[in-house]
Amino acid sequence: MVQDFILKQKQDYLQVLMSKYEKAYKQLSSTLNESDKPSIETQIKQLENQIQKVLNEIAQIRLNPEKGRELATKARQEEEIANRVKEENK
Repeated sequence: MVQDFILKQKQDYLQVLMSKYEKAYKQLSSTLNESDKPSIETQIKQLENQIQKVLNEIAQIRLNPEKGRELATKARQEEEIANRVKEENK
């Protein structure tokens, strides 16, 4: 079922984001260079926003299976854009 597949993808992505968040938070608390803190704080805030977005999407998928298809299409598009940006920044 498409809904189950998309839900699993979102849950896996949530785990990745949570791991990144945890690492960034540890980095923030252990960094000695004060000039690094603002960029780490920005990264943490962005991760918090992404986590909240994914949590909302998971809730929407559970409530409305059709929303899962819509979110899958949107996620693919966002992933393609992110990959392009990543490649350009290498």
